[in-house]
Amino acid sequence: MTLTRDTVSNFIGGVSQQPDKLMFPNQAKELVNYLLSPYEGLKDRPPTEHIAKLSNTLSQYPNVHFVIKEDEKYIVLLTGNASNPVLVYDFAGNQKTVTVDNDCIEYLTKDYILSTQAHTVAIIPLKGLSLSTIGDYTFILNKTATVALTADTHTNSSANAALIFVKQGDFATDYKISINGDTVASYTTEDGSGDDDRVSTKTNHICSELYSQLNTNLSSSDWTVSHKGSVIRVRNTEGESFTIQTTDSNADRNLYAFYKSADSLDQLPLVAPKNFMLKINGENANKADDYYVKFKTADDSSFGTGSWQECPAEGIQYKLNNGTMPIALIRNSNGTFSVKRLSWDNRKCGDTTTAPNPSFIGKKIQEVFTHKGRLAFLADDKSIYSDTQNIFSFFKRTTRAELDSDPIDVGSNSKMVDLRHSLPFNEDLLLFSEKAIFTIKGGDIFSNSTVGCNLSMEYPCSRLCKPVNAGATGLFVYENGNYSQVMELFITSTYTMDAREITEQVPSYLPKDIYKIACSTANNLACFLSYNASARNKIYVYNYYYSAENKIQSAWSEWQYKNAEIISAEFDENLLYLVVSYADGVYLEKMNFSAKLKESNVNYLFYLDRKLYYNNLTPTDGEIEITLPYTPDATTFKVLDKKGFPIDYTLDDNVLTIATTETSLDIIVGHIFESKWRLSPIYVRHQTQNGIKVKEGILMLRDINLAYSDTGYFRIIVTPKYSTNITSTFEFTGKILGTTSATMSQISVSSGTFLLPVIARNEEITIDIINDSYKPSCFLSLEWLGDFTIRGE
Repeated sequence: MTLTRDTVSNFIGGVSQQPDKLMFPNQAKELVNYLLSPYEGLKDRPPTEHIAKLSNTLSQYPNVHFVIKEDEKYIVLLTGNASNPVLVYDFAGNQKTVTVDNDCIEYLTKDYILSTQAHTVAIIPLKGLSLSTIGDYTFILNKTATVALTADTHTNSSANAALIFVKQGDFATDYKISINGDTVASYTTEDGSGDDDRVSTKTNHICSELYSQLNTNLSSSDWTVSHKGSVIRVRNTEGESFTIQTTDSNADRNLYAFYKSADSLDQLPLVAPKNFMLKINGENANKADDYYVKFKTADDSSFGTGSWQECPAEGIQYKLNNGTMPIALIRNSNGTFSVKRLSWDNRKCGDTTTAPNPSFIGKKIQEVFTHKGRLAFLADDKSIYSDTQNIFSFFKRTTRAELDSDPIDVGSNSKMVDLRHSLPFNEDLLLFSEKAIFTIKGGDIFSNSTVGCNLSMEYPCSRLCKPVNAGATGLFVYENGNYSQVMELFITSTYTMDAREITEQVPSYLPKDIYKIACSTANNLACFLSYNASARNKIYVYNYYYSAENKIQSAWSEWQYKNAEIISAEFDENLLYLVVSYADGVYLEKMNFSAKLKESNVNYLFYLDRKLYYNNLTPTDGEIEITLPYTPDATTFKVLDKKGFPIDYTLDDNVLTIATTETSLDIIVGHIFESKWRLSPIYVRHQTQNGIKVKEGILMLRDINLAYSDTGYFRIIVTPKYSTNITSTFEFTGKILGTTSATMSQISVSSGTFLLPVIARNEEITIDIINDSYKPSCFLSLEWLGDFTIRGE
């Protein structure tokens, strides 16, 4: 037997579900409501502060989105309620006026994917909607809506009309027009021997002569003939097809007829009827270079000078059904908000061969995001990117050239999958399916000629939870049975991307149905929220810390909130904003992660959730009456004076009454929460070639010295493994005789070591450290002493 002592230098290793002997000394069996800080130690998590009540009740679990920009910050709630589908609040909890266009109601409320899990306050999770803020728009996407084109087709007002163009006049030249095989007009110019013969060669004169004959020979009601300058339009009013042919005695280079198509844009006149439409035949037999043009008059006249512009093919569906496309929440200049359908650009040119429809048509869009200045969608196995010059356009502007600004429609070249999420990472764009990760590669110019979508890694990914960036790494979740695992993306020393699991030590810790990750790179932590019925009052916390390129902390713990359900959370600098559901409504709260926080009158913090401050209260007839903004839980509710001493009070629902003789009173109110830490078993460890290992033997612990800092209360419960009815409780109240902590006029908070006498075998006791007061606790390290016997001695 050898008297042995050792130390545990910190407690920031987090929870481990590994076998006891595989755990690190600084890990714990259980950690609830603690913050694992490499700088300060193991300390109580920050308390929440009440901001405002957002809603009395919600019939469905709302989809919450935080908009955090330099010049504006607000919170959006999608309720699923047709009468009030969109709620908006600022970060002080003030509700904003929202006007929802009637034609958006169905998109906001139809075909949600609903969970049937039980819920303590009868709220059902809504998963069908997602929101993303891009520039001045917060896009609202219904993932269950199938994108469609309207039934409208591109009409050709000149479908039964021909255009005759006198391009050139020459002496002694014959001009002839035939319709359906019959000559209906002809004219021969003079031979140039006369003084006035030049007039006959003018194109407008030739056109006028031909027009007169056409009017005479096509005099029935089946035809209309009009002309302008050197151009004639012949139209069949009955809508019947016809043939037309023009000839001239100058090798057919002077007179042209265009009916339905032309061989070249250069042949066409610059005078034509408004909206006259033609197909331009390309050189390729497969029609891949065919395109369509329509004439636009310069002065919007019915027949005049102008230009030919590309247009869609005749009979093609060319309009996006805006009712099936994402809509937007827009902040107005007066501080109000509007929810509107967006004006998505329609097809401008071509047909489905020369300018294919964007591949999201007929499919359900799963995400809206941006990449390299383009608005982008994920739909089935494709990612689709807008035109760079107009983010609301997903159709080509021209079929005559391939432009770098053209929309991009790209899918994987190696695997057919349904893409769910996007994540910008290390200058690339990652696309996640439920089974694989793809990388969008593009050069400095992101275009159809440079883009590629390549399979990078085959890891599963949650359909529900969007991956996020966490500093230089990325985090994504996948489900494994009833539990969730988390993967971390990172860049290797060879500048390639890889992933590693960061839940190896807690394989059954995170429940399934993780739907939100909120990251704070400033505080090196990530918060995970789950829809699972057993976890809605919890936030699962991942603490990480890097020193240079070395990761020295990777730790898990959980925060619990009594009688509450955490709907959403988001960081804004050092503040974590929480949308929380209680029995009496939905509230906005915040947690402050700033270092060295303290109350205004003492050098430490009071740990009360839903904390409220009331200053300069003046009693009436010896009583102060306050109507609280929420209904408190009487079992955990506390009222403190400005120095932290409890004050007697009475409660009637949410009306707080305090009897006092003071003329003015400052108080702090809130709810106590319990922090609990279960130590991992203590072992004798020794260095081996393969690292530090547990040394086999029997360890009889004598005592433990626990180092603490700025601590006002904790108690330690030691429970024998085989007799849970025999427990020993040791309480620390912060008072140490002979120090200022023993001063009667202030709450006792001190730093030092606490001696815990333990006469037991290391594997046969459980040690729990609990703080269920409003006073702070923070633990730094411990030193233990015991008798160790090597097995076999």
